[in-house]
Amino acid sequence: MPGKRARRHLSQLSEFESGLIIEMKTAGWSTRRVAGQVDRSECAVRNCWKHWTRESTHERNTGAKT
Repeated sequence: MPGKRARRHLSQLSEFESGLIIEMKTAGWSTRRVAGQVDRSECAVRNCWKHWTRESTHERNTGAKT
């Protein structure tokens, strides 16, 4: 399907994909290699990894904090 990859980077990562990214990055894989394996943009991989290292979690926060 033409253009599928171009649109895919706009969707959110599933928890499974986030987990894969974290495991691969923890194992020392490069951002480019991880992005190719999970078929996501390097930017999405970097953002996931940054969030993980900052928050020590890949789960999304939902709802307002009260």
